[in-house]
Amino acid sequence: MERVYSIDLLKFCSALIVAVLHLHWQYVPQGYLSVEIFFIASGFFIGLRRTKYLDRSIGLIIFRRLRSFYLFYFITFLLTLYFFPLPGINEAISYLGFLSHIGLGVWYGHQSMWFLGVYLLSFTLILVILRLVPEDRLPMILGMVVFVLLSVLHNSSESHALNKTYEEFICFMPFAVYRGVVAMMVGTLCGIIANLIQRLPLPTRRISTVYGICLIVAVAFLMYIIFHQVTAAYDFFIYPVAGFILIALNANLDFISRKINYLSNKLQFLTSTSLEVYLFHPFVAFSYMKWPEAKGFLVQHPAVYLISVIFFAFAIRFVVMQFSKILQKYSS
Repeated sequence: MERVYSIDLLKFCSALIVAVLHLHWQYVPQGYLSVEIFFIASGFFIGLRRTKYLDRSIGLIIFRRLRSFYLFYFITFLLTLYFFPLPGINEAISYLGFLSHIGLGVWYGHQSMWFLGVYLLSFTLILVILRLVPEDRLPMILGMVVFVLLSVLHNSSESHALNKTYEEFICFMPFAVYRGVVAMMVGTLCGIIANLIQRLPLPTRRISTVYGICLIVAVAFLMYIIFHQVTAAYDFFIYPVAGFILIALNANLDFISRKINYLSNKLQFLTSTSLEVYLFHPFVAFSYMKWPEAKGFLVQHPAVYLISVIFFAFAIRFVVMQFSKILQKYSS
């Protein structure tokens, strides 16, 4: 199955929004919803390639997924040692083992890393569900679980907002875990739907035009709820809107999605760094803060900050790739 580069572009843009959010939240008042987009997109690929995950053991899948990003994560630990006081043993174990991300350990460093541990937990849970639930019942079971968990999230506070992580615990689990599980299950459902759409005959030109118009409206609405300070009730629109955008981009049926996919393919060298941008943008901000008046300059010129984040992400990726080549050379 070909890679959908436009979804990589969506994840890259989400990572940049999170970076801006941690610099000055007023630029993107609802920017925290970009984390939901990351989770939904991750779950989308699980549902889209469901059979791929059924052919291998869960342990092997988790190991390969960890291997793909743990070195980057370990580098964040080394950078954290520079910017924060040295951790105790419990703090170090919690950080390196993702325990604090799921509410089981002691926090150390910047809390923006929380999504990785929640992602691993949600990913494992969905893999188990894929193994236990028959294919014909899978959408119904996932839908029921999503409905229950969404009800829990919606009723957990008076504001009915998703802008919480570890401020509140529900049944011994932090709010962040529920956010990740719900979003990844929604993405998995959307991936299953996208897989079904791919088996249908190609639509007529008129239907494709309507499809393209709906995609434009969905993207515009998504930008509206992220870049404007709207009521918290809009937070839950992120699930159907982002899910539809992923389905539309994957289907590639209309002029708009084809153009986006074409552009994303040309920019894949850039959009492939979304994880690095997520992980390392806090350290770029910390570095700037060491100079007086730097924060005010960055707030007034966020483009400088984003360019620095992207450059640093590329630098880290280059170092990791060279290190991996050296390991492969000496291990062969």
